[in-house]
Amino acid sequence: MPPYRALITVDAEKFSKTSDIGMPAVREAIRSVMRTALGDVGLDWDADVERCDDTGDGVIITLTDERVHLLVDAVHYLNRELRKRALRFDGPSLRLRAAVHCGPIDPAEGSGAAKIEVCRMSDAEVGREALRATASRVALLVSDQVFRTVVRGQGYAETVEESMFHRVDTPIKNGTLTVWVHVPANDWHPSSTAPAAASAATPEASAATAAPPPASPARAGQVHIGSVSGPSVVAETFNGGISHTTNSDIVHGHKGDNVYGDKQIGGAQDAG
Repeated sequence: MPPYRALITVDAEKFSKTSDIGMPAVREAIRSVMRTALGDVGLDWDADVERCDDTGDGVIITLTDERVHLLVDAVHYLNRELRKRALRFDGPSLRLRAAVHCGPIDPAEGSGAAKIEVCRMSDAEVGREALRATASRVALLVSDQVFRTVVRGQGYAETVEESMFHRVDTPIKNGTLTVWVHVPANDWHPSSTAPAAASAATPEASAATAAPPPASPARAGQVHIGSVSGPSVVAETFNGGISHTTNSDIVHGHKGDNVYGDKQIGGAQDAG
């Protein structure tokens, strides 16, 4: 079995809008801020980073071991470094989506299911949504495995609390992936995408499923109509006289003062 490795991927927001001339500067800026953030948690770029693979709009960094809690903490320092650069107008202004995961990785090829999963996490729409909504300069997604082992109850990560994360079950190509989302400013919450039942229902459907109004009490000299079904009206009590509704064709009555058998309402002939 391949050894476990801690993984972090970062992707630049709106990278596709960067000109060809500006792309190398953005890529270099990403590597620079990542080098600084990892150093702030005690990770040496040369000694502790096994691989740094370019993804086009970011990088995937593989550590030489499974100290994934340090990658979670590094996001705090990453956000601080990005903010400092923006205030100093130091190079391209960056806002990043980050995803952290851990799993078996082939050290020779740098491949493994964990790398595919961390890329899917980074590409999830919820990460883009969180980054758009927050004042932070980075949005972090961690896998359920990382959240349970590093954040919840264990206290391995020193810069975050369990309450700072929000669980999101995000759709992916072959199913659903559970991720936990955190923004350092703690100013984002998942939005509800489920439409309200009232707004989803059409007026016709609402009318069809609406309960019929309660029947009025019967009075002497009237036909009391109990319920309507199709073209027929089923009567409950007849105390004389006949009343009918617009949609009724036939009154099926019991023997009363004025009704004997069936009466055709509004028709050419009566039965009885």
